[in-house]
Amino acid sequence: TESVDGAMYLGGISGNTCTGSIINNCSSTMNIKCKDTASKWVEGLAVGGISGKDLGSQMSNCEYAGSINVDGAASYVGGIAGYYRYEDDNHCVMKQCHSNATINLSCTTHDGLSTVSAGGLIGYTTSPIIEDCYSEGSVDEQFTGDDESYPCAGGLIGYCESDKRDSTIDRCYSLCRANCSISTGDPG
Repeated sequence: TESVDGAMYLGGISGNTCTGSIINNCSSTMNIKCKDTASKWVEGLAVGGISGKDLGSQMSNCEYAGSINVDGAASYVGGIAGYYRYEDDNHCVMKQCHSNATINLSCTTHDGLSTVSAGGLIGYTTSPIIEDCYSEGSVDEQFTGDDESYPCAGGLIGYCESDKRDSTIDRCYSLCRANCSISTGDPG
C-alpha cells in the first residue's frame, strides 16, 4: 500500500492495539495521511508509523520509514506509536525500534483540550519501558489554540509522564529535528 487515509486511530501496521498484544519484527514504509474535519473525537487522533493507539503492548525490532501528515484537533503522532500507554498491569515496552519519519502535525484546538504531542518515536506515553531505540527524520508541529492546551514536540518523545509507575528510557537517542510553532488565543 502506498498511502493510507484515515480517521481516529491510524497506524502502518495497527490502528488500535489492545492490552497485552505483542508486535515483533514489523516494518512499514507507507505514507500516512489523516484529517479530522469534524473535530468530533474527544480523545483525539492517534497516528503512528506502526501503531496508532496502543494500550500496554510489547514491541520489539520494529521500524518505520515514511511520512505522516495529520491535520486535526487534539492529536498524538509518533514515528512508531502515536498514543502509547500502559493499561491495567501491562507496561508498554518498546525495544530495538527505529523510526525515520517526516512528521507534519497541524492542530487547531479549543475548550482546553489538554495535550497535543508529536515525537520522532512516540507522540504521547505514560510509564513506558523503552530500550535501545532511536529516531531520525523531522517533527514539525503547528499549533493554534487556547492557553489551556499543551503542545509538545520532541525528537524521541513528544510527551512522557509517569503515572503510578516509573518511566524507563535506556540507551536511546534521537537524530530527529523537532520544531513546534504555537499561536494561542481564540482560533476563530
